[in-house]
Amino acid sequence: MSDHRPDLAQLHADLHQGRVTAVLSAVEQLESDGPLADEVLRLKIAALEALGYDGEALEAALGLRDDRPWTILRLLVRVEDVVVTDELESALCDLLRTEEFFHPRVYEVLVNCLAEKLQAQGQAPAALHALAGNRFFCLALAKLDLWWPTLELDLTTLRRRILKECASPGDTTTSVITLVHGMAVQCHRNEYAWFVGDDEAALLDRVEQQCRGQLADSVLGADRSLLLMYRSPTDLHKAGLISRIPVNGEDSPLQHFVATTLDDEAREARLAEHFASQALPGDETSTRVAGMYEENPYPRWTSGLPILNPNGRPLEEFMQLVESPAWQHKPTLPVQSILVAGCGTGVQPLSLAVALPRARILAIDITCRSLAYARMMAERYQAANVEFQRCDILALSSSSQRFDMVDSVGVIHHMRDPAAGLRALLACLRPGGLLRLGVYSRSGRDAVVRFRARQAKSRADPAALREIRHDIVQAGDQGPYADLLQFRDFYNLSGCRDLLLHEQECQFTIPELRALLEAHGLTFLRFALQPGMTEALHDQASAGTSAFNLESWHQAELRTPFLFAGMYILFARFDGRD
Repeated sequence: MSDHRPDLAQLHADLHQGRVTAVLSAVEQLESDGPLADEVLRLKIAALEALGYDGEALEAALGLRDDRPWTILRLLVRVEDVVVTDELESALCDLLRTEEFFHPRVYEVLVNCLAEKLQAQGQAPAALHALAGNRFFCLALAKLDLWWPTLELDLTTLRRRILKECASPGDTTTSVITLVHGMAVQCHRNEYAWFVGDDEAALLDRVEQQCRGQLADSVLGADRSLLLMYRSPTDLHKAGLISRIPVNGEDSPLQHFVATTLDDEAREARLAEHFASQALPGDETSTRVAGMYEENPYPRWTSGLPILNPNGRPLEEFMQLVESPAWQHKPTLPVQSILVAGCGTGVQPLSLAVALPRARILAIDITCRSLAYARMMAERYQAANVEFQRCDILALSSSSQRFDMVDSVGVIHHMRDPAAGLRALLACLRPGGLLRLGVYSRSGRDAVVRFRARQAKSRADPAALREIRHDIVQAGDQGPYADLLQFRDFYNLSGCRDLLLHEQECQFTIPELRALLEAHGLTFLRFALQPGMTEALHDQASAGTSAFNLESWHQAELRTPFLFAGMYILFARFDGRD
């Protein structure tokens, strides 16, 4: 190995000029430690990537000292068959702590690893202690939203086993408290959507009675810890089963979870009161929909804004716009002011705020609790360029404000008259402005439509939703509603209500969508694409198929009915006609 200072600038230049093999050979001879170690390692990683050796690049990235999670994140997306070594598992823990791992491929690696850890232990007598001692398992359980039905069944069994063993004489809760913490946070994430059997409920009642005979002081005892796997800290606090625990540096993760949850929900309630003083919903349908979301603010996201990368570059789907023949502003996105209509709990306006930090964003919704949650998340992401207001979309028709872009995804299909909702949106959009619109696909929601046709009178309270979910999960791929298991919303209680028992919903076909756009002076630009959609478009397609043509997409959807299972999300240019 060389003992002189390497000419890294020259090596960077060589790499840029395509002398990749020479650069790789040179960096292999350099010292692997010292102040320049990370820069040398980055050169090696870049050279390996240039040669197509993504797996080797990922292995090399494990040696980085600075900014390791983001490099690991980028490479995980590219490596097809990831083998999770002990070193990579440690790096995955670092990645989980960043709370910014939004990518389907990375999610798949993380959940596969979680499932393998669980399956490896099975029903072994020491399984609880082994899982509690696995840092990755407990961290992933607390950090990931889980959308796998088989994994849900396995974790429901694990939760029942934790309760049974820890509630028995000779309390073992303290020794597996990290596992109890992970399970409590996971169940809080999914809003306690998992099924609770009769024997489990009886044991829970016994534990609760034991807690009622004890003082709910600042010490989170073993029994109360178990209850947190089934009921939220706020519910337990209101029931007098836990106290508001002050947070300090010596607290356990479970105590910290309880304290921060109580504080956050108290702040959310105060913010909701602030928004309640603003304008009320307009018509009867809006009032019913608002009431539903007041009960179930949705989604309660905690991390993972869907931006292209952590440096806040423009959203990937925006960059696809420049490919559209109808886009008139190549190669830029001249957006200075944005209206997000129906912002919910804030994912979309905050994604825009991070990606387009110079844009001025107004985010409106009819639901106080959703707006309160969105405001809290804006504070977390320090998004100073977003203003939140309570407003019914129908009230926009009389607004004098004009925006460069209107963003409304998942909104007008919940209105009594979607066309009236669209007209109100366009009243705020300048001629030539950009509309991002999301509405449900009829064929993509076929399973939802069939469920509602048969179960329209089902109760929407938490206990009923848990029963409904349990029946569908238990039936699995052979059940009449197996397609519902493909929807992420199914795996969260509020999301499940939104999916299956919404107060108001309609769906569209692509011909109906095209007619709606044309009737309102809108030129279709393109759909926001998800992985696999382009392949489906061109599979068995005829000559002339184009991503910028709605008829091409209509034919693709006829061939692949589940193609737009989430919804149609499209970009259109407003030509100012009516």
